[in-house]
Amino acid sequence: MSRHFAVLLAHLRDGVRCVVADIDFCKTESCAEAECALRAEVPGVGIGWCYFLDEERVCEANIIRRNRPSLRADLAKLHEYSSYYRIPRGAAVRPCYRPPQGADSVQISG
Repeated sequence: MSRHFAVLLAHLRDGVRCVVADIDFCKTESCAEAECALRAEVPGVGIGWCYFLDEERVCEANIIRRNRPSLRADLAKLHEYSSYYRIPRGAAVRPCYRPPQGADSVQISG
């Protein structure tokens, strides 16, 4: 359970629209668990899912491009969770970020 769960519940009960993002939502069972918990705590809450297209190589390039100190761990998480990634029926689907043509180039292994 997230350390922010109580705050999320309070906002939802007050009618505030909220967004929750978590890599664990790549797992179908994590989505189901979250929906169940939210509906139990806030009956009638509206829940919608928004996913990025399943483009592992584009995501990998974006992780490399942002060049954080956690680069290796971030890439490992991407590769770990990509095997679980399933876009649920009815979810809104968004494209992954792609830099403008001619912007910095990133070498992708593979």
